Amino acid sequence: MLKNQIPQNMNYMILVYFGEGKTEADQKVKRSFYIFPKRLANSGPKDIGVIGGTFIEGGNPNTPNLKEFNLLVEGAKEFYGLPRAS
Repeated sequence: MLKNQIPQNMNYMILVYFGEGKTEADQKVKRSFYIFPKRLANSGPKDIGVIGGTFIEGGNPNTPNLKEFNLLVEGAKEFYGLPRAS
C-alpha cells in the first residue's frame, strides 16, 4: 500500500509487461509493473494505492526469489523515466 498519496491523483490504473524469464530459484517468472487505487479498511485517508506485478509460477515461501522485488522497482523507475540504480 502506498502512504500519503493525494487521492485525486490516484484515479487510474497502469499495467506494463516487462517480459518473462527465470528466477534465481529457476522458476518461470512473468515480470510486470502495476499501480492502481485501492484502500484498505481502517487505513488513513491518504493511504491509497497498490504497486506490484511479478508472477512466479510455483512461487512459495520455500523458494524465495529475493531479486525479483528489486527488478520490479527498477522496471517501475524505467517506466517513469527515473534513473536506475548503478
